[in-house]
Amino acid sequence: MKCQKIAALVLAAGSILNTLPAFAQETSVYEIKSKEDLFALKEQESVGSVRLCANLDLSGMNAEQYLIPSLAGTFDGGGHTISNLKLAGKTGNWGTKYNTGLIGELTGTVTNLNLENITIEESSCGFSYVGTIAGFIPDGHTAAVDQCTVTGNISISSGSQLYIGALVGGVSGMINQDSSLTVQSCVSSVTISGSSSGYAGGILGYVGYYCTLDLSNSAILGNHSNGTVCGIIGYAPSKDAKLHLNNSYYAGKLSGSGKKRIITHNISELSELTCQNVYYDSQKNSYTDTLNKGYSSVTGITGYKTAELPEKVLKSDIFEIRPGEFNGYPVPKRAETAPDWGISFSGDNAVVSAAEDGTYYVIFAAYKGKTLKSAAMIKNTFTAGETTVTAPSAFVTDGADTVRAMLLDSPETLHPLTPAATK
Repeated sequence: MKCQKIAALVLAAGSILNTLPAFAQETSVYEIKSKEDLFALKEQESVGSVRLCANLDLSGMNAEQYLIPSLAGTFDGGGHTISNLKLAGKTGNWGTKYNTGLIGELTGTVTNLNLENITIEESSCGFSYVGTIAGFIPDGHTAAVDQCTVTGNISISSGSQLYIGALVGGVSGMINQDSSLTVQSCVSSVTISGSSSGYAGGILGYVGYYCTLDLSNSAILGNHSNGTVCGIIGYAPSKDAKLHLNNSYYAGKLSGSGKKRIITHNISELSELTCQNVYYDSQKNSYTDTLNKGYSSVTGITGYKTAELPEKVLKSDIFEIRPGEFNGYPVPKRAETAPDWGISFSGDNAVVSAAEDGTYYVIFAAYKGKTLKSAAMIKNTFTAGETTVTAPSAFVTDGADTVRAMLLDSPETLHPLTPAATK
C-alpha cells in the first residue's frame, strides 16, 4: 500500500514537473544549464525570468546580434560565468536602430552575472546601440545591472549614430515616459575601439531625453579609443538627463583624435548631476575634460595619479583587491549569495539546496521509457544550504533509462520547490 501511494505521488509530481521541463511552474523561471538552453532563447520574442545554473564556454559559437531578444524579468547569473561569447552588430537606418548585446532589449534586471572575454566585432555598425550585457532600454522602462563583471573587447571601425557602452548601449525616454538604468557593484573591464563618428562610454553609450543613470560602487577599467570616448557615458544630448554617480572610479585611458570626457559628452547643462566619491586616473587622462558644456567645475569627482588611485579607492570598505585579478585594481566586494532552491545528482545521491530551514520531501523515481519501475520517498529536515540525500536501498535503478529526483514541500500539496533533477 505504501509503495502504491509513493508511486501515485511520483506520477502526479512528475506530471506537474514535466509540463514545462525547463521551468519551475510556480515561478516561471527558465533554467539555463547548457549552451543549448541559452541559444534556445534566441527563438523567443520576449523572455521573462531566467536563471543561469552553470558556467558556459561559448567558444566557436557565433550568436550574431544577441542571445536573448528581449528580457522583461530577471536574469540571475547565480555567480556563474559565460565565457567567450562572440557577437556581431548590424547596421540600421533613421527609422530602424538595431540593438546588440547578450540581451537585445532590457526592461528588467541582470544580476550576479560574469561575462568573460566577450567579443563584439563589426566593420560597420551605424544607427545602433551596442553593449555587452544589453543593447538598449526603451522609453518608459526601468532596468538594472547589479553585481556583474564584464571583460572583453568591442571593436567597430565605422558607423554614424553608433552608441557603444561597455555594459549597456543606450537608454531612451520621452516626456511622460521616463526611463532609468541603475548600475551598482559592477566591474567593467572592456576595451572599446569605436567609430570616428560614434560615441562610447565605460558604462553606457547613450543616455537620452527624460532618462536617469544611477551608478554606484563600481570599477571602470577599460581603455577607450576613436570617436567621442568617455569614462562613464558616451553621449548625453539632453538637458533633461539626470546622472547620479557615487563611489565609483575610472582607471582606463581615453585616446584618439575625437572628444574625450571623463563623465560624458554633453551639449547642454544636465537637469541633475551629482557626484560623490567619484575618481579617475588624471595621469592617463591629463588633457581630458570632465564634461564640456556649462560646467566650470564639478564637485565630488577627483583625479589622481595612476599609483595613487587604487589607494584612494580602497579607503572605502566597498572595494577589495583580488590577488591576480584586474592588474591589482580594486573591485567591489562580492556579496554573500543567499541559498536557493535546487536539486541535482552527484553520482547516485541527490544534492538538495534549500533556501530556508524546514522539513521537505525528496522523491526518487526510475523509469523505463514512460513506465515507472521503482520509486521511493524520503522525509528529511533540511537546513538552508546544501544537503546530500541517499536513496534507500529499496530504490532500484537496474534496467531504467531515466532516473529523477524531485523536491516537494509536502506530499499533500505536491508543490515542487524546484525543477526535477534527471540523469
